[in-house]
Amino acid sequence: MPKTFARTLRAGAGVDTLKCNGVIEHILGAGNADIAKHFSSDVIFLKAPMRQPIDDIIKDEIEELRAIKKPKGKTVDKLTVLVETNGGSIEVVERIVSVFRKHYSLVEYVVPNYAYSAGTILVLSGDELYMDYYSILGPIDPQMDTREGYMPGMGYLAKFNELMDTINTTADAAKTRAEMAYLGRGLISTQPNSD
Repeated sequence: MPKTFARTLRAGAGVDTLKCNGVIEHILGAGNADIAKHFSSDVIFLKAPMRQPIDDIIKDEIEELRAIKKPKGKTVDKLTVLVETNGGSIEVVERIVSVFRKHYSLVEYVVPNYAYSAGTILVLSGDELYMDYYSILGPIDPQMDTREGYMPGMGYLAKFNELMDTINTTADAAKTRAEMAYLGRGLISTQPNSD
């Protein structure tokens, strides 16, 4: 029985049971090995928003994967990434792509379901992209980080331009200036997000 099937003895019952984490780890490990064999590559699964600290986690996992395989002489120069994400920060995507490209010369993506926004940018950075009739890539929709949450970047710019036109064409622009100040005050960061 594989080591991942950690056994525990039920108190007083005398019956061996398997820990759920061990079973799940074994099933995922076997599935990962099958996919790696099919694609002749290292394989990772990425089902998360593109937000920190996922970039740090991926860096650590890729470096650990390479370190484990290098002494055994089993390194491959190809990575297959199965992706499902709602998107997130473009800066995080840039860091993830940098990690992949540092360690692999060929990176391919499989999108079994969806990769929206920053996830679309991630999968389009690859050398190969596999999708089926049900897979979706989403639009790239920059967002502005405000105190109330994220606001679509294009909507923010449209409102800004509308207020600027009003300020420049209205005799009594004091009210509009106050609206403009409020709009500008709501921003926490001017760094766009690609959600």
